[in-house]
Amino acid sequence: MKPQIVFLYGWGPEEGGRLSSLLYMVETATTMNMNAAVFFFADAAVSAKKGASAKIGQEIGRRLRILTQNEKVEFYVCEQAMRKRGLTKENLENRIKVVGYATFLETAASAKTVITI
Repeated sequence: MKPQIVFLYGWGPEEGGRLSSLLYMVETATTMNMNAAVFFFADAAVSAKKGASAKIGQEIGRRLRILTQNEKVEFYVCEQAMRKRGLTKENLENRIKVVGYATFLETAASAKTVITI
């Protein structure tokens, strides 16, 4: 899947409002029949951990679970950020892929739009 729009998100779990805004934008993109990609980097890598988004808010956790099952959305987490925070592939939410900056940059360069939140 080649994303039309890429969302770059770096805020930690203390920024629940920002994460909710990200999810609304991704939900809107899929409603508009767009393919989207989300790249969690820096402190946002923690949001990719199983159950972490539900701790921020049950509604946020529910929405993230639904989006990770949507074929129009690909989720990525930065490998370096993940390792720095003690995360492993095994404790990530389903369908969140671990990638490096080179993969992110290739994905972003091929998209029509990149939005940083």
